Amino acid sequence: MKQDARNQLDKFERQELLKNVFRISCVAVALLILISALLIYRYSPGKAIEVSEVVTGPHGVPVPKRGEILYLIVTLDNGKIVEVKKPNGVLYKKSEPVRLLEIKSSFFGNVRYDFKTYE
Repeated sequence: MKQDARNQLDKFERQELLKNVFRISCVAVALLILISALLIYRYSPGKAIEVSEVVTGPHGVPVPKRGEILYLIVTLDNGKIVEVKKPNGVLYKKSEPVRLLEIKSSFFGNVRYDFKTYE
């Protein structure tokens, strides 16, 4: 009798272990899909166009343990105001024409602007 109960208990434990392994693997696959989608959204190459606009101001975003990330505020011809991350070696020059790289993602249609150079 004890042997039958032990066999049933072992069988139940194996079933629970398989359920847990299945759940963990489903969560891991879902996380990989989510991370892949985010990377594709941010870094997928698309159509790149050079744009020349004027810098209107600086903007800083505080980051814990790193200080501050500086952005250049640029007003586009269509009136849209965008923030462009300022590279470390570049100085801020107000009202100077700046050349930006407008990158439109082919996957989601996301538009981002990268600093190229001052004109």
